[in-house]
This record gives sequence, C-alpha cells and structure tokens, in this order.
Amino acid sequence: MVSTSENKNNDDPRPFVRDLISEYETKISEVRESIQGEAHYDANRYDDLWILRFLLSHKGKVKSAANAAKKTILFRYDRRLNDLGDIRYSLDNHNLEKAHPIHRQYLQDYCRDPFALMHTLPDMERGAIVQYYIPSKVDMERLVRDMSQDDLTTLYTLLTEATYQILDTITRESGRLTSLLRVVDCTDLKINRKYARMEAKAAAVFEDSYPQLVGSLLVLNPPRAFQHFWNIFKYLLPRRLKEKINFASPLKDAGDKKLFYKYISSENLPKRYGGASDVWPPKMAGSYFEKERALHQDAGRCQGEPQHRFNKNVTGKSSFNLVRSGRNLVEAASSQSRRLSLRNFNMRASFRRGAS
Repeated sequence: MVSTSENKNNDDPRPFVRDLISEYETKISEVRESIQGEAHYDANRYDDLWILRFLLSHKGKVKSAANAAKKTILFRYDRRLNDLGDIRYSLDNHNLEKAHPIHRQYLQDYCRDPFALMHTLPDMERGAIVQYYIPSKVDMERLVRDMSQDDLTTLYTLLTEATYQILDTITRESGRLTSLLRVVDCTDLKINRKYARMEAKAAAVFEDSYPQLVGSLLVLNPPRAFQHFWNIFKYLLPRRLKEKINFASPLKDAGDKKLFYKYISSENLPKRYGGASDVWPPKMAGSYFEKERALHQDAGRCQGEPQHRFNKNVTGKSSFNLVRSGRNLVEAASSQSRRLSLRNFNMRASFRRGAS
C-alpha cells in the first residue's frame, strides 16, 4: 500500500514502510508472538520491518511467514551471520582488498572480467542496487573443477548478506521499501549444466532467508539453447523468485527497457542495455560505505552514510537534533534500540552487527 498523499507528484514507485507496517500491524504482532520463544530470537534485531518482509514474501500468511522467520533465525545463528558486522563496504569490484578472500578469489581466478559479477548503486536517490551478472565471463569449467559447492555457497551468502545490509540501510533511511534488480546478461553464453546446478544449489540454501531482497530478475539476450537450461534451472528456484523473472532484449525491443525503470533511470542505465549512460561499470554499491567506519559501531547501529537527514522524511525528527540537544550518540541510539512499531517508527534503528 502506497501513501497517495505522500506520493503525489512523485514517480518513486517504492511503497512507504510505515504504510505497510500500518496495514500489517496485527499480523506482525501475531508473527512476533510465534517467534519470540525461539532460542536465538533478539527483539532489537528482528524488529517489525524484518517481520514485515516475511509477511510480504508469504502474501500475508502468518503461519508461513512465522515458519520462515524461525528458520532464518536459526540459519543466521548457524552461519554466524550476525557476527559478520557491517560488510556493506565489501561490494566494490574496483577495490578487491575490501572483498572477502572467497569473493576475491572468485573474481581473480574464475572470471575473465573482474566485473562479471558486480553490485552497483548508480543512483542513491532511487536506492535500488542493480546486480549485473555476465556468466559468459566466468570460466565455468575451471570453477566446476576447482571450487567446492560449499565455497560457492559461502560466496553467494556473503554477497547476499552485504547486499541485504545496504538495502536495509536505504529502506530505513528513506522510509521506502527498497529491493534489488538482478540482471543476468546471457550474451554469448554457452550453457554448462554442472555450473548451473552448482549455482542453483547455492542459491537455494539462503534465498528464503532474505525476503523481499529481489524485486525483479531480468534475463537479457537469452540464447536459443537457454530454454533447455531454464527447464533444468527453474525447478531449483523458489516459487516466489520464479514469479519475478522476465526475459528481455532491450536493444532489439525498446519496450523491454521499461523493465529497468522501476529501479534505475534512463540516464543511469548503461547504453549496452538501451539507456543513455556511457559509464561502465556503474558506481559500485560498496563505494558508498567505508571499512573504517564499519569498524566503529555505536550502541545500536553500524556507521555508514549520515542518517540524520533521512529520518525527517519518516518521523519528522532528526537524530542530528537529538545529539545537538545535549544527548550523546550512544544515548540517542540506545533510546531507539527497542523494536520498531507503528507508533515509534524510527529509521535510526538500523541493523546491529549485520543485516536485521
């Protein structure tokens, strides 16, 4: 549900979080009641926005959303994802020193192009991360031979965690539910079945633990043989993800360019996909965040982009004013550490030591 009064004369299609929380308030309470007895439940981390995402992904079904949330709490504990801290800065192919060793090895040893898989954020105002994946630039035979399934799963989990952290930050700061556009460019692709199966297995491990991550998946310029590959691959994907997949050839069909515009403007869309931008590769998502800041955390959130200017869009109050009024940053963060609710929805309560 989008607030028509606030969205008037605004072409931003992202729904307002507080409107969604208002709409799902009762169901959010029901899910919380179901999950709060879990061994690793943390009310500060698993707040109303976190629960809302599961409800949206499960079409408002409380039981399904609660079961998925419980599995995710255990998944995050087992994988020690909450101990990773802020890894938003790591999504920067221009500076591989920031990357996790597995990510760096993947790009250096198994990709013919360091931008074969990249996470970009061309327009912070629009907020969406655009992930470009060009599988023809991946040495699939070598990867299948030398990289284990566990390592590939770990790689994709780390990339997804960092992506989710950034989208969570943007969602809380802008007040709008923000998701990912995943672009798979199949130009010159030659299908490798073993590689496809490894990818599908890796994605299946964590896909349900990051609800509302992917807004749309565009498969560009699919070869004729792709239909056979798709018949294998589609059965390994979650149903909710399959519903978001579109096939497009934007340079051949101008109408296909519209599939991008919910997430990226025409001026920021690369020319190779029918847009006006000469910039390639686009601005990396991780370049907005610094590792040094990530290592310095206050009582309730990770450090990243200045947040006080965004809070006013949601609450009418600025966290900067809280500090200026005589409270120190830790006290201000602590006062907001309780879970988000409709009556006290504050974007300052971002993720703690990882995505919430």
